[in-house]
Amino acid sequence: MLVRSNRWVRTLLIFAVLFLMAAGLITRVFNQPINAQVMRWSAQSLPANWAHLRDLWWFWHTVRTLAGGVALTSLLLARDLSVDGLAPNNRWRGP
Repeated sequence: MLVRSNRWVRTLLIFAVLFLMAAGLITRVFNQPINAQVMRWSAQSLPANWAHLRDLWWFWHTVRTLAGGVALTSLLLARDLSVDGLAPNNRWRGP
């Protein structure tokens, strides 16, 4: 069945793509710059704001993980709707 004919499956797949893109952007824009700063630290000379950077990294990591979870859930729901015949446009017609 084509996804175009099923609005719910198409919508869930669009959500999945958007949330996966958001997770990637969060990693690139927020987490990786903090990781780059941490790689320049030494154990003998931690910066004064290390706890703030740790908390900031952890916040964006949590947001990124939630975005990935929403994307995965959307993909699984789309699969269930299209494969199991739960979607309105995908009724089982018999053998």
